[in-house]
Amino acid sequence: MVAAVVVAASTIYVAWSIVVQDAAADQAALLEARTIDLQMQAAWRYIGGIQDEINYDADGSYNFKGIYCATAAKRIAKDFTDSSSDYAIRYVRNNPRNPEDEPDAFETEALQAFRNSGTTEYYGKDVVNGQPVFRYVSLLTVEKSCLSCHGEPAGSRDETGSYREGFKEGGIAGAASIVVPLSAHREEALAKSVLTIAFFSIMLAVTIVLVRWALKKWVIDPADETNARLEEDNAAKTDFLTLVSHELKTPLSSIIAFADIWQSSEKERPPDEQYLVEEVRDNSKVLLGMVNNIIDMARVESGKYKTSAEEVDIVDIMNAVKATADPLAIKKGISLWFEAMPGIPIVLTDWEAVRKILTNLVGNALKFTDAGGSVTVSAKTDAAGTLTVEVSDTGCGIAQEDLALIFDRFGQASSTHPEGEQGSGLGLSLSRQLAAMIGATLEVTSQPGEGSTFSLRFPVSANAPHKD
Repeated sequence: MVAAVVVAASTIYVAWSIVVQDAAADQAALLEARTIDLQMQAAWRYIGGIQDEINYDADGSYNFKGIYCATAAKRIAKDFTDSSSDYAIRYVRNNPRNPEDEPDAFETEALQAFRNSGTTEYYGKDVVNGQPVFRYVSLLTVEKSCLSCHGEPAGSRDETGSYREGFKEGGIAGAASIVVPLSAHREEALAKSVLTIAFFSIMLAVTIVLVRWALKKWVIDPADETNARLEEDNAAKTDFLTLVSHELKTPLSSIIAFADIWQSSEKERPPDEQYLVEEVRDNSKVLLGMVNNIIDMARVESGKYKTSAEEVDIVDIMNAVKATADPLAIKKGISLWFEAMPGIPIVLTDWEAVRKILTNLVGNALKFTDAGGSVTVSAKTDAAGTLTVEVSDTGCGIAQEDLALIFDRFGQASSTHPEGEQGSGLGLSLSRQLAAMIGATLEVTSQPGEGSTFSLRFPVSANAPHKD
């Protein structure tokens, strides 16, 4: 459990660290792009602010030099871009005078966002020339110094010989587009992640060692000592229970034998005596069955119950169970049917274990079925060759929430039989454990008020050749 928690925590931490560092790389690229943009804006404003000094000679005569904010900023941007193979700066706008200033798809989205939402910057990750980059686009507004070349009247020529666009102060002039490579930022983020994860791993390893030592000293060792004492106590209880159960079997068997002798006597008996002796015999048989279940359960849990694999005819076992269950079914007025599909295969299994399972299942079915109802035991095979023995009844049924409980030791359904009959709660638990020991499975389906069906399935590998 500790290992699972450690693995889960490590995975979450590594994933979280990668996400955080990736976000940090994006944030660092954004700050860098904003810094570059501020520097370019400063150069743009500086050139725009000294236009008169540039264009007027010392004698005061006007002489346009062809140096203005746009040309200066673009020249700086070009020099900056040419000096770096990763960074890039350019100026773009819709319907540009120079085709080089035509916006690409990302820049077009930025210009559209400036017009629609009023934002002044637009950024995000992109791929340029197969490399991951961070793109930043900032809004350029029309300044007063821009009007001489781009203002009104629209269509008239400015000092550069180009046609004025008719811009107004404060309008959208275009955008500065900056490309920042992410590789350096991601490498730095990766290095930080590696250091962080290494530190976390060291701390985790130390924690695991300490926790393991603490668990062993204060939990595992005391628990092992307690378990050893409990196993000894449990073994003593099991031995005591087995001993007492064996001691009970002798008088119970004697009671049943004396009752049979009494009934087989040719002497005429009064009906009330006949009824009482039958009750003594039948209840002794029920008690003997409970005692046998207790002994078998004790043997199973102690590992002393041994099973064998021999060729078994399921129909023979069904007949043996029928002989035992018929008297009880007749006494309760329940129809008991046994049927087997033709060609039932011989099964490699334990004869006595299967008999105990079917005896418990049929006994339960009869116990919880009212007079006039029916219990059917059927054997069949499917297309895959799996042999299934089903015990179906028309009894009170089992609620869905109790289906798992009934297989627990001493577990019983919360709903009670109309006549108040209850079992020991060992029969079904023992049956499922025996089924597992012989490689079979025991399952149940049930509907309250309609009855239950218990299915004992033998795997294909347990089937021997069919009978002749």
